[in-house]
Amino acid sequence: MQDNPVSAHTWLVGLDSWIVQDGNYRDFVTGERAEFALEFASRGGLRLLEGVHRASVRWIEGSQYEVTAQIVHDKPNAHVLDLGVLAYHFIGIEDPMHQPRIGAWVTGEVNLSVDPFFYFDQLAHEEGFPALIYTWTVQEILQKVGQGAPHIEAAEFRDDTSRDFVRIEKTDVWGDVSTSPSYLLRCRMEPDARSTARSLDNP
Repeated sequence: MQDNPVSAHTWLVGLDSWIVQDGNYRDFVTGERAEFALEFASRGGLRLLEGVHRASVRWIEGSQYEVTAQIVHDKPNAHVLDLGVLAYHFIGIEDPMHQPRIGAWVTGEVNLSVDPFFYFDQLAHEEGFPALIYTWTVQEILQKVGQGAPHIEAAEFRDDTSRDFVRIEKTDVWGDVSTSPSYLLRCRMEPDARSTARSLDNP
């Protein structure tokens, strides 16, 4: 893997096996197209910035990025960041003290992953929620494996500290011997994906 495998249109995105096992997606295959929204999580939290800024992304490792992004949708149960691509965070339990901060800028570290189902199953059907489904081409699939496996310079995957990955042609969430295999997908956003991002109610 190249030293910096991301660009304006190429992203490393995390995928947990249960997302496919639940029937939300079929197995991902290198070279094929896939449609999904991006979910983000920030263990350390995001810091509010004063003034107007410019969206920026710096790849750290795995599916982890340092971002400066604008809040473009903010509800008690979820919010959406524009970091050059739209990504959501699902809160679930609504905070009665929530104060919307649409238009505000934030910075911090986030992990990006394939939408498990929160967006396409619920949020996409809420009035006014942004269209988040993009078309991607899967360029490479990396599977996290145990100690002693061939090393690939991909670095930390989500919450793990192991740097052991192998390249595979497709995910195999049912046939894999791991208890719960995890993957990194290197995906290229299609050139027109930004303008054609859609919700399920607006195909």
